[in-house]
This record gives sequence, C-alpha cells and structure tokens, in this order.
Amino acid sequence: MVPKRHVLTGVLLVVIIAGLGGLLMFHWDGRSIASSQGNDTQSEASLIQLAKPLRPAAVGESPEASQLKSQPPRVNPETLPPPSKAELLDACAKQPSCRKKLEGAQKGQKPSSPLPAATTESPEASQFKKQPPPLGPGPALAPRSEHLSHTDSSLLSWLTPFLPAVAQAQTGFSVTLTPKNSATSTPFAALYFGGVTLWPIGFVSLDWNKFGCGPCTYSENKPYVHLYVKVPSTGWYIINIRADKSIAKLRHLNNGPIIETWDFTGAATPCETCDYATMEYLAAGYQWFYFWALPSSFYTPFVQQVSMQSYP
Repeated sequence: MVPKRHVLTGVLLVVIIAGLGGLLMFHWDGRSIASSQGNDTQSEASLIQLAKPLRPAAVGESPEASQLKSQPPRVNPETLPPPSKAELLDACAKQPSCRKKLEGAQKGQKPSSPLPAATTESPEASQFKKQPPPLGPGPALAPRSEHLSHTDSSLLSWLTPFLPAVAQAQTGFSVTLTPKNSATSTPFAALYFGGVTLWPIGFVSLDWNKFGCGPCTYSENKPYVHLYVKVPSTGWYIINIRADKSIAKLRHLNNGPIIETWDFTGAATPCETCDYATMEYLAAGYQWFYFWALPSSFYTPFVQQVSMQSYP
C-alpha cells in the first residue's frame, strides 16, 4: 500500500506540471495571436497599397514634341555647310542697317574708332573654366540660366585667353560654329549658351517661358547665345546668326551697347530660318557678343549657326 504522503506529493506534482503547461500554452497562444494579427495587418496594408490608383499613361505627346512637330522640317545644322562670303554679303545687304555699313566699307570708310577689344575674358569663359570638364562631347542641356552649357570637352585644354596674337591676314579670318561643334582653336572662337535647351537634332532653343536668366541684365534677362572670339586684326567683320524668325538683339561685350536689332516677324518676311546679319568695325583682340530673342507671336526660336568673317 502506497503511503498517503507519496500520493499527495504525486498529486501536487501533477497539478504543478499542469499549471505550468497551461501558462506555456497561454504564452505560446499569445505569441501566435500577435503574430497572426501582424500578418493580417501587413496583408491588409498590401491590399490597400494595391488598391491605390496607378498613375495614368499620357494620352498624347509631350508639349515639346508637339512644338517641334508643328514647326517647319529641320535639317541637322551639322550637315549645313558654312556660309560663303557671298552669302554673308547677301544676307547683310538685305538688312538696312547692315547694308549701310557695307556700303561705307566698300567706299573705304571707317568709323573714328573701332569697337574696343575686351581687357578681360568674358564671364561665361571664366565660369566655364572653373567647372569640371563634361563627361564627353555630345548633346548637352542647359535647363537653367545659371547653368552654362558648352559641348566641346577639348576646350578646357586651350581656353587660355590673351595669348600672343597669331599672325593671320585679316582677309583670311573665317569661322562658323554650331551648338554641337561649338569651339575651335584656330581661329580662337567658342559659343556658350545661357538658359537654352540643346535638342538631339543639334539646335538650341531660346526658351522664354521655361528658362529665364534672372541676373543676365546684358541679355535683358533672356536666354542667349554668347560668341567669344579672338579677332586677328582691326577691320570690318560680318557677323551672322542663323535662327528662326523673331525679334532679336545683339550686344557687344557684357557692359557694352546693343549694336543691332532685327525684326523678322512682319507678314512680308519670307524666311522661316533667317540670317541675323550685321557688319562691325572691330579692334584686334578678344571680342564677344550676346545674341537673344524677344517673345513674339511666333514659336520659340531655334539657333542653327553662328558665323563671322572678315571683310574684304
């Protein structure tokens, strides 16, 4: 017969074990319930996320694509040959102001003093030299006025202005630049762009509505094309900017006068891509110019070429 003391001890052990088992089961069930509730919450969040409306796809082309298609068919400016001197003289003769200067030059007339050469490099050239070189040649984008664009990565290797003048006859000076081929060392010339877009086809657009130029008082706070060139000798030079019809201006130096204004917006203007030509008597040395267009009833103007040639 088992002693009563042993029986009570066994019963007590069973009760203790059962109680511990219950506590363990309650603890485990609690963890299971919490885990289950967490999984349910995550599933509900996933369903809510999936239920959010997707961003709709465009139902039409972008405004930029529409604008480009609405304009006359364009040829890549890289395939356009540089204008001949005869073509530049013809473009000059079609503009009253330029024609008057040409007639004076043909008679041997010269202004009492030429437009002076710069004594320092242009702000654009200074700023560009401080910037790291681009990753490589090719299309560039200048979406804001404070971001200058230059598309020739080799320019940094020789952009050191105010070197000794290169011996070169005046009549031998001729240079043509495009937005993609925007720099040359012989002769020294470069284009810079402020507040413009360089399109894959090779044009730059002067985007009034998108890109202004807050601090650019020299271009009346408008997007601009900047020609920077070293003139070999004092004399007459024809400058021509080939761009869409618009109202445009040209300034000599950043603190100099506006030397020419054109208006191709009249109904009688036959050109879609027009030659903004002028003729100036320039001193030898570094010269630079700012070209910008004004808003008009026409589309955003595109710039194809910038040419400069000595006369005669």
